[in-house]
Amino acid sequence: MRKTILAAAVSLSLVLSAPSAFAATHPIQHHSGGDHRPEHHQHPDIDWSAAPADIRALKAQLDQLRAEQKGLYEQMRQQRDRIKSAHRGLSEEKRQALSGEAKEQMKQLFEASKALRELKDKTHAAWDEFYKHSQAKEWTAAKKDMESIIALKREAVAKQKNVVLIQQRLAELIKK
Repeated sequence: MRKTILAAAVSLSLVLSAPSAFAATHPIQHHSGGDHRPEHHQHPDIDWSAAPADIRALKAQLDQLRAEQKGLYEQMRQQRDRIKSAHRGLSEEKRQALSGEAKEQMKQLFEASKALRELKDKTHAAWDEFYKHSQAKEWTAAKKDMESIIALKREAVAKQKNVVLIQQRLAELIKK
């Protein structure tokens, strides 16, 4: 049972930091012209130069948040690898001893994963609205949509930073 709990914690860490997690939260590359978006989120590319300056400024903020998220996902991936490696090196006795302590981190990782999925869904919905309003040149509504997207991204960044901290605690626990 204890081995299962620790293994589940490591597995969750893998799920949270997998490259597919990055792709799941960033499937729409609104600022690039590639055709690499999932079908259910196909939108015509936006001519950002035609958007008002305040929306372009918001897009710049969004680009900064995306870069920060990319860095966080890289940290999560690296920590996942360290946790996985450390876990492999543990004896069965040590795994059992750690399972109780790891249970809380595992619970926190599950909660963070769920929250990130919910934020991803909300972000997709906000992008859908932004595209609809920007295509109709309803810039006031589009600006509100972009502000919502940025708020959701900031919330996701905060949750991802928390995942990094949880992973660090889990890695330290395994190292003991």
